[in-house]
Amino acid sequence: MLYIMESLSPGEHIIQPTGYHWIFVFHRFVTFLFFCVLAIAVVVIGAIYHKYPTLPPWKIPDAWHYMTFTEILRGFWSAHFILRISAFLLVMLGLMHIAIAMIIRATTEIAVTNRRLIFKQGIIARKVNELKIENIEGINVSQSIMGRILNYGQMSAHGTGIGEIHFPDYMADPVAFRRAIQSARSPGLSTDDVRSQHHVYQADEDNELAQATARHQRPRGSVDI
Repeated sequence: MLYIMESLSPGEHIIQPTGYHWIFVFHRFVTFLFFCVLAIAVVVIGAIYHKYPTLPPWKIPDAWHYMTFTEILRGFWSAHFILRISAFLLVMLGLMHIAIAMIIRATTEIAVTNRRLIFKQGIIARKVNELKIENIEGINVSQSIMGRILNYGQMSAHGTGIGEIHFPDYMADPVAFRRAIQSARSPGLSTDDVRSQHHVYQADEDNELAQATARHQRPRGSVDI
């Protein structure tokens, strides 16, 4: 929150900060594992064809069972350089995918103060969106079933005129952030007061989540009685 802390005006303070949920990086980690699996497949195929140059493609699943780990490594390093470069590039692409996600997560700042709603992205090429609290007309929060369980989602804030801020799809705790905005819009109310006002609404959301989860886990062919 370095940029937001530096941009605070006298008398302004942060009510609620937030950012990307950890699931944002986790999804990129799964992609990295996928690239690693592809790289391993390239290594194995390179080793197999080094040992059996005339092997038909449909015989590959049977051939690798007869090769030791040492034979696979030796065969891969002796294979064509294009295969070796391909495996290396696949791993590097996976690592870059994770690195970019971590940089985006680390350099994104989202906060609501008693005067502004701030969304900052980037380091060198910086992009900052702001809305004055008194100009916010509506707040939309969207969460999937998994988002409700893990507490992430997408949020957008609409201001007067054409002012609008769309936050990341994997925003952490959007419901609490919405409460903080409502608290800032009602200076006489604390965040706890706003939470109390929305207790019934949150209970309804929890009931809907429980019902949706039950329908998802219900055995196929079962019916309600």
